[in-house]
Amino acid sequence: MSVASEHTLNAALAAPHIGAEYEEWMAIVDRFYAEHVQVSSDVIPGRLIGRSRVKQALLKLLAPLHTFVEDDRASVSLRCMPIYADRHDEHHSAWSLEIVGASGRRATVRWCVRRIWRGGLVVHEHFYENDMDGQALAVDDLWIPSADLQVRLRSQA
Repeated sequence: MSVASEHTLNAALAAPHIGAEYEEWMAIVDRFYAEHVQVSSDVIPGRLIGRSRVKQALLKLLAPLHTFVEDDRASVSLRCMPIYADRHDEHHSAWSLEIVGASGRRATVRWCVRRIWRGGLVVHEHFYENDMDGQALAVDDLWIPSADLQVRLRSQA
């Protein structure tokens, strides 16, 4: 059962457009994660414990991406590939997030995830092998409406 659930979760995470409403992402957490899920990482010490803490962390991650994808000149893509695991209740996947800014600068972030399932829900999720390559994105890669308006007003004066 956890194999099918893992596949369904990965498809749900990869399917919504990054610019989708936050509620769509929160619904995925509610559907697949146990109330007392534990999330950890090789990069950040400590653990997030509980579905509500996972949602808070997800919102912090999504907020800047939402701003970024509002610019029609920028693009964001998210991909997932399953990785074979020996345990029946443990599943691994490799993820890639590619961001192309309005200037053409490109950055790719890669990471792997190990999930442990119990009773059809994720009870533990661990992020590992984080990597980033490409160019650092700059302010001109983002379209910020108020800044754009100020530039247009100054050029008309």
